[in-house]
Amino acid sequence: MDRQRLRLLSAALAAALATSGCAFTRGTRTVRPSARSLEAPDDAALVVIVGDTGAALPSITRVIDEDAEAVADVPDGAHAIFEADPGDHVYAAFGHDLPLEEGCVAGVRVRLEAGKTYAILVSKSDLVVVWKRSCVKLDLVALTPAESAGVLTALSPRRRVELLSPRKRAPTFAEDIDVRESALGTAKLRMSERSSRDATPRRAAR
Repeated sequence: MDRQRLRLLSAALAAALATSGCAFTRGTRTVRPSARSLEAPDDAALVVIVGDTGAALPSITRVIDEDAEAVADVPDGAHAIFEADPGDHVYAAFGHDLPLEEGCVAGVRVRLEAGKTYAILVSKSDLVVVWKRSCVKLDLVALTPAESAGVLTALSPRRRVELLSPRKRAPTFAEDIDVRESALGTAKLRMSERSSRDATPRRAAR
């Protein structure tokens, strides 16, 4: 995604989220957000997953980490927060009870620094029909801390959602470990294909 499109997407989300929310998850520990919940602790990064606001097919987006563990369930127009250790991470996203085809699963690689807050935007676009079932084309867009600031200031605590503990979550499609691992693998494949395309020199137009 080029920087111009990224700026436009960030600005649009910041405006749309003026009415928009989160849970912390670090390992298996869940911490309720505080009044200063958008400020990262000194020893960890803070990641804010920002749901899309105008999806063609409204749904809850499940976000998992590189271990296929759930870190957020984000309805459209809401947001979720979790803490992460500094370093390189992979996050994948897919819709609850929706097909795990390549276009319906998104992934992003990020490098996080302790004491900084990062926004990751869930972008939904065209409807994709797979085996007579519909899902939306998903993308995850990672912003730098500087780019995140404008989006984060527009978030409303009223639209903040917490990730329920595994015992309290409904036994849905998204809870199956095979589904989560499949989604992670699909996201990594999509990212790899995108990297290959970006690395391929384009022939000059004649």
